[in-house]
Amino acid sequence: MEQPTRLFSIKIDQEYDGVVIFKPIKILDKHCSGEGNGKFPTNRYITYSEDCYLNGKFPLPSELKVYYLPWLTENEIEKRGLAYPPRSSVYPHEVDVEGVINVMKKREELLDAVPASQWKVITLKPKSLMKKYENSMPEGKGFRVNGIDIFYLITILPDGSYKLEDAISWQTPITNQWN
Repeated sequence: MEQPTRLFSIKIDQEYDGVVIFKPIKILDKHCSGEGNGKFPTNRYITYSEDCYLNGKFPLPSELKVYYLPWLTENEIEKRGLAYPPRSSVYPHEVDVEGVINVMKKREELLDAVPASQWKVITLKPKSLMKKYENSMPEGKGFRVNGIDIFYLITILPDGSYKLEDAISWQTPITNQWN
């Protein structure tokens, strides 16, 4: 039987009571590379809100550095005028593009001024992680055609430090909904 595709990813969890800013990683997919989407320019800083997968255009690196900065609380962001404009309740799919871009620029100006020494670094070893799980299969059942996710889970802790775990799971697990 053919082995399912194995994908490398990074998942972010947050216990920190505020916004955590990350520097984009170009070899990851559009959610984590800071790549613009036509409406918005390329981001110099991002917040991860989704899982980040290795972009298929790049080979798996031996080492990957993740730079992050525990930043302001949502309340501080609001007070400083750095909150993104709310979506319309009438047209929730529409976004105030100009307002978002203005906020992005303000945020980037503040973040550009943060000294390099304040950024925290997490060093990941993607090739080693993939090798660790090369003969492993996830627990339970999953749709083989969708592949296996081998990932690092980075949890940003309340004090701004991090906890790093790794795991293997099905991209699409099969669950018994009738239990």
